[in-house]
Order: sequence, then structure tokens, then C-alpha cells
Amino acid sequence: MCEFLVDAGIFVALALRFDLSRGHKKTYFYSAFAGYCAGLLVTILIMNWFQTAQVLPRHFLNVN
Repeated sequence: MCEFLVDAGIFVALALRFDLSRGHKKTYFYSAFAGYCAGLLVTILIMNWFQTAQVLPRHFLNVN
């Protein structure tokens, strides 16, 4: 699950870099960061609701 957090964090950092290079008012950064926080919040709420950890699909585990 850690790689999913890292990939999303890199996307948010790239959105900030894009905004700064274009001189925008950080619109892409704020929208990417809000989506990232909303996704984390929903994940935590669902994991607490069902009292279970996030399950990886079978193809990530290389199980036949």
C-alpha cells in the first residue's frame, strides 16, 4: 500500500511544480491536494467502518 501513497504524493508535488513554473495561483496543486486528502479520508473511514485493513487484489500478490 505504501507505493500507492508515494505515487499520489509525487503527483501532488508535480502539480505544485507545474503551477510554479507556469506562474498560476496553485490551482492544480490545490485540487490535487484536496483529492489526495479526500481519498485518504475516505479510505480511513471505510477501513474503520468495516474493521479491516485494505486488501490487495490477487494479481499484486502473484497468487494463481
